[in-house]
Amino acid sequence: MLADLPYSVLPNSLARTVAVKQWWAPYCLTAAAREHEHARRAQAEADSLRAQQRSRRPARRPHPPAHAAPHAARLELQVP
Repeated sequence: MLADLPYSVLPNSLARTVAVKQWWAPYCLTAAAREHEHARRAQAEADSLRAQQRSRRPARRPHPPAHAAPHAARLELQVP
């Protein structure tokens, strides 16, 4: 019977819940530390790639005037 079991084994008992959480605590702390380190490294890599991208950007070319039609010049060259 359930009455014969120690309090920490009874299902849905507060003592059992506390015992299980205490048993899980070291694993959860290790997993959280590992995940935190993984996130920190990913953020550092993203920051590094962003900085590299900024330094490699080519100089911006000025836009041609709105009234210029570069395709018209090419069409004239193609006509024999």
